[in-house]
Amino acid sequence: MMNVLEADSIMVDYGVVSFLSDIYLRCDQGEIVGLLGRNGCGKSTLLQIIFGSRIAAQKSIRINGEYLSAGYKNSNIKFLPQDTLIPANITIRDAMRLLSVERKVVAAVFPESVPFLEQTPARFSGGELRFLELVLILCSDAKFCLLDEPFTGLSPVMIERAIALMQHAKKEKGIVVTDHRYRDVTQCSDRLYYLSSGRLRQIDSEEQLVNLGYKV
Repeated sequence: MMNVLEADSIMVDYGVVSFLSDIYLRCDQGEIVGLLGRNGCGKSTLLQIIFGSRIAAQKSIRINGEYLSAGYKNSNIKFLPQDTLIPANITIRDAMRLLSVERKVVAAVFPESVPFLEQTPARFSGGELRFLELVLILCSDAKFCLLDEPFTGLSPVMIERAIALMQHAKKEKGIVVTDHRYRDVTQCSDRLYYLSSGRLRQIDSEEQLVNLGYKV
């Protein structure tokens, strides 16, 4: 059976202002879903709500029809936040244990990191650490991965590696990704959503993207 993640009826209010209104997002195993929108429109907030690290006035998060009170309590969802994932005071090996990722998996995907797995994140450059965090999330046993700005600090070559890893990982997972590098998001995504004025809608054509101000 193919796994399905649904985020439904999501509402977030700031005082009398509705920030997110009646949001519905679906992600199936085997696909990468891209989330587009201007800065500050709520993309990160939406991913945090799905994961459960942010409170919503109303929400319904389901995997295969089963309701989740908080995604972070469920091993089937992993989240790469916009900020750093790995705490500064633990080693990469410790982070691997927490995410149940084996050394041989990391060695196959990011062999350059292997000599430094007993080091803390400070040993790595910003781009190296970001790619390593992406590796740990995508190589975990989660059915769904939420990626917030995964390409931050990555060189063009590393972005290509990141996209290739995402394409490989989607065979067994569903992936939701948002990043300010929208062309990379559109390149790697099977489906696209656009978030604006608190509303989420699916993008079905390049013409829609152009009309929204995106260059394709």
